[in-house]
Amino acid sequence: MQKILCFFLALSIFIIGVSGKSLADGQTNQQKKIDQLITNDMKKGKIPGLAVVIIKNGQTIYKKGYGYADMKSKKRVSGSTKFQLASLTKAFTGLEIMRLANLGFINLNDSVSEYISWFHVNYNGKPVQITVKELLEQSSGIPSDDILRIPVSTADDALEKGVKHVAGINLSSQPGEKFIYSNINFNILGLIIETVTGKKYEDVMRQAVFHPLGLNHTSVRTTPNPDHMTKGYKVSFLAPREYFKPADKSIGPAANIILDSRDMERWMAINLGLVKIPGLQLISLSDDNKFHYFAGWMFDPDESIIYHSGNLPNNSAYILLEPKNKNGIAVLANSNSPYTRAIAKGIDNILHGKEGFGEYKDEFVYADRVSTIAVIFCCPMILLLLWRLVTIVRQMHQKQRVYIRNGLSYCTIIAAIILIAAICLTAYRLPSLVFGNPYWSYVNDWYSSAVKYAATLFVCFSILLITNLTLAINTKQTNQSF
Repeated sequence: MQKILCFFLALSIFIIGVSGKSLADGQTNQQKKIDQLITNDMKKGKIPGLAVVIIKNGQTIYKKGYGYADMKSKKRVSGSTKFQLASLTKAFTGLEIMRLANLGFINLNDSVSEYISWFHVNYNGKPVQITVKELLEQSSGIPSDDILRIPVSTADDALEKGVKHVAGINLSSQPGEKFIYSNINFNILGLIIETVTGKKYEDVMRQAVFHPLGLNHTSVRTTPNPDHMTKGYKVSFLAPREYFKPADKSIGPAANIILDSRDMERWMAINLGLVKIPGLQLISLSDDNKFHYFAGWMFDPDESIIYHSGNLPNNSAYILLEPKNKNGIAVLANSNSPYTRAIAKGIDNILHGKEGFGEYKDEFVYADRVSTIAVIFCCPMILLLLWRLVTIVRQMHQKQRVYIRNGLSYCTIIAAIILIAAICLTAYRLPSLVFGNPYWSYVNDWYSSAVKYAATLFVCFSILLITNLTLAINTKQTNQSF
């Protein structure tokens, strides 16, 4: 009998050992796939530094930094490295608005003018009212590109002045009728927070949100270089290059919160219901509406997830939460790249036993590559055309080439002027034609510096080419030797 018991005990230990090893091997293989996905996508997107946090079935299974927080000093990304959240900031602003609403300080159905008396807007030439709820839903009708009307400012009253810049604008749609994503909606919400509380936005968030939630390494960026914050980068001339953005207080409630991966882990856990905060009302899938957006979160009811992306010219972020299964993924990067979303989606697929997210087109890297090639092509061609133009002018000065005056010459000159004007106008309108935005300031801020050099050099190349061709047609060499 004793031998039989020993046999079954040994067999049980063997089975448990094999099962444990299989489970460990499975987790190791999964982590290897995640590691490989991240490193490959960082290389494709030319991302210098990145942090990833993964929660699965209510447990943090992955929290890791990749690459450099500062390429020059070779300082690596660590758990204390802070990233700017860009539009992931909106969820924090939305949470504070909902807290104030629950306390009775704000009514979501009130118009904005109830809290900001001087704020007014028009639709089809007639005054209309925007409600607080419509700001939270991104259905106010405020155009997306109106954020570009607001000047960058580090002044203490930058938020109020920024909102004043859009007061009186004409809306793109009737409030509450259509989803139009606009950062200005959350700037206005931030100003409502200041008006209701009588405090600065950053102070309210620290006292009413960050501290009560235990987010001890989270703040609103108000200084140029906060402690432990990563450098920001932008891909230019085929490589990531440091690109500094000031602490623009005019967009604080929409984009300026910074935190590290430790606080991102806690923020995810709070929103998944894993950390209980007394009196906290979380945004959930039950808050979904016809716009699939509310209080800084996007909703996908088909997949039962809430998510949001964040992008600034020199950083990006993505968060994806699956409250039902207590799963969450956050990706923080120190350059603007669509690969933050691709990495998060790829990890989500791996966790569900699928392959990664597949190929992803990075418009910023692509624009840089095309522009760099254009610069490389234009530079020698401009030198060649300049040499050719100088040669023709010298020949004319030395009477070795003469100008032909006839009807054809006048026609070619007029055609050349029209063609040059058309090329210059096309270059001026290039942001609208190619990048979907009418301002060169937008292109210079968000895209590679190679773009503006490529456009400038191409205009110079075109003018020189047309001038050379015009002179070649309208002049002829004399019999004198050169």
